Amino acid sequence: MRILYFTFTFANYVRLPPHIFDELLNRISSVIQRRDTHMRQALDAGMKLAMTLRHLATGDRYHTLQYDFRCGYSTVVWSVQDVCQANIQELKDEAMPLPRTQQKWKAIAQQFQDRGNVLAAPGALDGKHQETTQLKQCMLQLQRLLLRDAARPGGCML
Repeated sequence: MRILYFTFTFANYVRLPPHIFDELLNRISSVIQRRDTHMRQALDAGMKLAMTLRHLATGDRYHTLQYDFRCGYSTVVWSVQDVCQANIQELKDEAMPLPRTQQKWKAIAQQFQDRGNVLAAPGALDGKHQETTQLKQCMLQLQRLLLRDAARPGGCML
């Protein structure tokens, strides 16, 4: 019963089950773990990961994490940045694979068309789906207007 309580409490705190936390820690610990020096002991990799997950899950400010984990503000800032970079490097190929063939790009475009009825949009820019055919037509229309205005006496006033 006590182990179950601690498992729930830990998962509630970092928003990740302990077995997934351990797997992620095993994958990135070699990158984020620093060596002890004569001046001080290095922070444990698990503590850095827990600090980062808490920040990402709840949006806690660095000052709050500083008091939660009893370490300096700059230590929190650097630790969160290091762990995020390590996570990106370790998980980028699994979480966001880059399509390498034309067929895969076409499959992604088909998914956009099926799900959102968005034609010719193989991706999203800045959170907005961009239809490439409409953008091309808009650019051509803008060029025609600029050329027409430039041909008039007095020229284009941009």
